[in-house]
Amino acid sequence: MVAPLVERPRDEVESEALAQLRPNDPDLAEPMRSVIGAGLGAWSDHWIAHALRWVRPDEAELFTDQLHTIAAAHTAASQRTQHAAKKLLKERGLWGPLPCKESRGRSEDRNRDWLGD
Repeated sequence: MVAPLVERPRDEVESEALAQLRPNDPDLAEPMRSVIGAGLGAWSDHWIAHALRWVRPDEAELFTDQLHTIAAAHTAASQRTQHAAKKLLKERGLWGPLPCKESRGRSEDRNRDWLGD
């Protein structure tokens, strides 16, 4: 039995796919992004973690929303996977979750009171 794509190293999968391409075939970027996106949106930490390993640092911005969702514990991702997603975002300067509306409002009220506004 052949292992699912994301259970194999990305470089290995890309190498095998590139060997099959002909000169006028499209590149692999879009299919690779589709595989990663599907894995990051999975309902199991197993698939999320494997897909996360496929995300290259220069691709993190493409998956920012999904990575934030994983890092913020809104998925089936384990704590280890959440930390890996957050680390990838931080490395690319993409981490900075916005505070919820309620706490932002209270903070603004406190700042207004302190500033005398």
